Amino acid sequence: MPFFKKHYKLLLVDEDEKDFINMKEYLNQLPFNHDIDWVSSYECGLEEINKDVHDIYLVDYEIESERGIELIKAACEYGCKKPIILLTEETNKDIDIKALKVGAADYFSKKNLTLENIEGTLRRAIQRYEYNLIYKDQLAIFKSYFNQSFAPLFIVDENFELVDVNQAFRDHFTEKKATANLHKIFLKKDDFIKLKEKALSEKYIENSLETLVDINGKERIVLISISPVYNKRNLLHSYQGIINDITQVHKAEKKLALAEQVNMTNRMARIMAHEVRNPLTNISLAADQLMDELPSDSEEIEYVQIIKRNSERINKLIGDLLNTTRKSEIKLEPTYIEETIEYALSLIEDRIVLKDIDLSIDMDKKNKTKLEIDAEKITIVLINIFTNAIEAMDTVDNKKLSVECYSNKDFFSIKISDSGVGMDEETKKNLFEPFFTKRSGGMGLGMTAVKNIITMHNAKIFVESELNQGSSFNIQFNKSSS
Repeated sequence: MPFFKKHYKLLLVDEDEKDFINMKEYLNQLPFNHDIDWVSSYECGLEEINKDVHDIYLVDYEIESERGIELIKAACEYGCKKPIILLTEETNKDIDIKALKVGAADYFSKKNLTLENIEGTLRRAIQRYEYNLIYKDQLAIFKSYFNQSFAPLFIVDENFELVDVNQAFRDHFTEKKATANLHKIFLKKDDFIKLKEKALSEKYIENSLETLVDINGKERIVLISISPVYNKRNLLHSYQGIINDITQVHKAEKKLALAEQVNMTNRMARIMAHEVRNPLTNISLAADQLMDELPSDSEEIEYVQIIKRNSERINKLIGDLLNTTRKSEIKLEPTYIEETIEYALSLIEDRIVLKDIDLSIDMDKKNKTKLEIDAEKITIVLINIFTNAIEAMDTVDNKKLSVECYSNKDFFSIKISDSGVGMDEETKKNLFEPFFTKRSGGMGLGMTAVKNIITMHNAKIFVESELNQGSSFNIQFNKSSS
């Protein structure tokens, strides 16, 4: 008999001592080490079972007027997990089925008591019990790995409905044990649908870059890996997934990329200034020389003056270019942001009136918010955005410009919206790139300056726009860094 333990303790609950002596003789012929104890009443049997000192229990159906099944049921309700075998005088299928339903591991008839019957019944009961223990141990180890993992883990069924999540998942994304749909933690449901379709078609997904929303409503940049789980028949049972949060790494990479972009712009600006200003200086000097040499009534003086004026204009543009891209220190001072917004609006008030633009302002002027900002540079940001908005409405009939402010304990945001022509995908993608412009006569540096100043304030700017639907710019200041 391939038993796991070296020694087993058995208990027989039977009113007839002869049955105990008979059972003991049979068991002594089996090739396994054991002890067998005997009790003759229902109460003593239940008491011994509850002590949990035996490995197997043999319960007579006839004990105390057929209370054997009742004893098995009571023992199981008290928490007995060890195998209990029912003994009957005659083979009775109805009694046997009742015993199995209340928790018996097996049964056999005393009338058919043979060495082979006893050995087979004991072997099956013990092996089922001990294999079940091994299974439960392995399951407990798996659950321990699952729950103690620092990374959020989840299990979904074939329809991608959540079956289970670990504690890290609950800590990061939901207080509940499991939420009905995995898509609820995705920023965009379309992204979830694409991930699901890919998993269903390809089965394995490794490090898919996704944007989720955490338990505090904040966006998290993560890598999600998903793999299928198959049952013993090699049929798909479920999918398991792991989430790796790379938000901070992603932010650092973006910051580094922006810094490299700014440095490249600075280098280009210095090269352009050097290459253009040298011949420009010679042109300007030559124009001055011509002015001195030409008679005051000469017709050519007008052309020289044109050369002079345009040289000065080009020189000013180069100066603006250098000032816009030059890395300068910002001077952070406690400032009421609402006052900065009002000042910026006052500087473009004439254009708003001249263009007949309907201006709406939603801003709490009584409970003002004080932020650590460089008011002069934030004014530059606002004027650039206001100016772009005004110019975007040149060709539309219904001109509307709105400024909305929102504040909570973490953020202060300024949303500037217009009813202009909007932007196509190319414009949105390259909006903050140096020298990118679709305006006639523009240099494409205004929005680059906006992005640089916003970045220096550790703030964020979000852009939403559709062709012929207008645009909105949302500037978000982090109060904790102010």
